[in-house]
Amino acid sequence: MIKIIISNLLRNKRRSFLTLLGILIGVAAIISLVSVSVGLTQRSAELLTSFQGIFVLEEGAVDVPYSFVEEEYLNDLKRVPGVELVVPEIWGSANSIEGLNGDSPLSNFLFIVGIDPKIAGNYEAAPYYSVTEGRKLTSNDRNSVVVGSTLADMFDLSVGKTLKINGKTYTLIGIFETNNMLMSLLVITNIETAREVTGFKEGYYSNFQVVPNNPGDLKLVKQRIESRFEGKLQAISMQDSAELITSFISNLSVALWFISGIAGVVGGIGVMNTMLMSVMERIQEFGVLKAIGWRNKDVMTMIVMESILLSLIGGIIGVIIGFLVSTLVSYYTSIPSAIDFGLIMQAMFFALIMGVVGGLYPAYKSSMMSPIEAVKG
Repeated sequence: MIKIIISNLLRNKRRSFLTLLGILIGVAAIISLVSVSVGLTQRSAELLTSFQGIFVLEEGAVDVPYSFVEEEYLNDLKRVPGVELVVPEIWGSANSIEGLNGDSPLSNFLFIVGIDPKIAGNYEAAPYYSVTEGRKLTSNDRNSVVVGSTLADMFDLSVGKTLKINGKTYTLIGIFETNNMLMSLLVITNIETAREVTGFKEGYYSNFQVVPNNPGDLKLVKQRIESRFEGKLQAISMQDSAELITSFISNLSVALWFISGIAGVVGGIGVMNTMLMSVMERIQEFGVLKAIGWRNKDVMTMIVMESILLSLIGGIIGVIIGFLVSTLVSYYTSIPSAIDFGLIMQAMFFALIMGVVGGLYPAYKSSMMSPIEAVKG
């Protein structure tokens, strides 16, 4: 029966190819799109959960760049039980870097972050301040910056070069690496330099990074801060953000499965159409097979197997193409992707279901033909 199945699929190569195309597009879409969402989930969770700190912002602020916290809270936060370190920061928009103006889509993600080097220099847990080239900032560096690797690559920057930020010239003394693409667009400088270049209010910071004595007390310290400064400050842990991001990307994965599924259903309809056309062309053949002893279930099995084989071949090719697409996307855009055995099996199972569903009706139709009517055609 296997030889007959293969021979039947090769009868009309063009039609079989178009059916394969429909299946492989659906599977390739599942692999490439869902792998990106899985990769984003893993990367975000790793980055955020590795940061054992708490962001303290102005109550009601939607994000760090829009927060204004009075300096007086610095000492108040240090007195909260369980707090080891309080790191003040100033975040401001970098409207223009070396001619990259506000018309660029990237300009919305370019920020200058001011830190106190004396405090932050001993704070290795900061997720965006792990210098790999050059050196970190010191308190004496007034016109110096450390930039993310993505920003350095964009402008072909290296340690010792200068760059203009908002019209002022700075010397690049270090480049830092991070797994987060947006973080790698940051420009780190001395906190007073950041205040000057961004025009940030005197007597205010954007936020404080609070580090607990014991990482296991993170939630407890967060609760203490929220209780003591209720209505004035809000505390956000990276674990909270990780859960929100993971939940969001999980919902995104469902949406991507749905979008990919539409392409797969179209492929399944293609399988059904191919099998129906094949059945109509082979009516006399079925009559002969039944006349020589084939049972209805034998004919039905042959048609279903043809559609399954067609779908599995399309699925395998789709997995390969999807893998190549996700790999290329990750390589050229730094967007993470993750393809595991489970995802491949899910995509192949999807292709298998499309093959079974697409072949059942044509198989049933062919099996119900009487041998005499089928031979007459």
